[in-house]
Amino acid sequence: MSHDDPYEELTAIGKHITADGRLLEKRAAALAKYTEELVANLENEVIYDGWEAKYDTFTNPDTGQVAHHSKRDAFENAAIVSAGLLPLDERMKKKLIAYEKLLPVFREEFERVPNADTVTIVDVESGVANVPYLFYMDWAPPGFDVNRAYEVGFYRFDWFGMIGEKNNPERKPLWSPITISLFGNLSPAILAPVYKRDNKIHAFFEFHWDLVGLMRDTIDRSESRLLVISDDESILIGINTPAREATGIQGFVRGQTRQVEELMLGQRPLAEVQELAKRVKARETGFVLRLNGRNYQVCTHYVPEILNGMTLVKLIQP
Repeated sequence: MSHDDPYEELTAIGKHITADGRLLEKRAAALAKYTEELVANLENEVIYDGWEAKYDTFTNPDTGQVAHHSKRDAFENAAIVSAGLLPLDERMKKKLIAYEKLLPVFREEFERVPNADTVTIVDVESGVANVPYLFYMDWAPPGFDVNRAYEVGFYRFDWFGMIGEKNNPERKPLWSPITISLFGNLSPAILAPVYKRDNKIHAFFEFHWDLVGLMRDTIDRSESRLLVISDDESILIGINTPAREATGIQGFVRGQTRQVEELMLGQRPLAEVQELAKRVKARETGFVLRLNGRNYQVCTHYVPEILNGMTLVKLIQP
């Protein structure tokens, strides 16, 4: 579909992305609140007979620490994990049982929210509840400390440092940096803190957002040459087929793109691509730039609030 006004289409797509992002923020805040109420009443949980049959155990041969991971068929398309950072005493057992109550709610949200990649809670004791199912022992050995995940290079940002009291005293949902998820998707997260009654942080709740799905719902439906570029690191969030064929710029490919750094346009070898990233980041619009041997007018529309800011780009041949 063509548009005489080059900004009309960009504005409409920006509204679509903003609406979906706002829904994620709203639902993350609501689910964090729900989880806080559950955590506040852990002592009232009943350790029912047979709960342990739902779990397999894994032992770290170096430390002796034991992780408990739910069996694949224990819960419908979901996983609960106690990674073995702390021994599985009565309190920890009650926490795992309490997390079972989260799973139906998580499944509902996973189906409800457009392009949800995962719905997860991660607590400071290396406990996890997640929809859909994921086998965490492939990434995190028994005894894994989520508080050090960033420090040891497991993740590209500090979960609790970002969402905790010092950086987030308002306790509001925050967007993570763009990353590639454990499912192999380009999917940043909206994170919301979960606090205990003593005002100490217990966990964070997160929606990972599948950006490939979001692009499929927006720019991939257009015949225009469209790109979406993040504000902070000039990451190529999406590029549709007309733009990719015209410019030769490659975007994220599931199973092939291993590191998010591969998508940072400012680090691409071609000077013209670096120039595009630089001028888009500077909020320029309407300028002419030569890409892949052809001149294009570059029209941009900035979406300031979602994913810490992004710019929609349309390439028009003069």
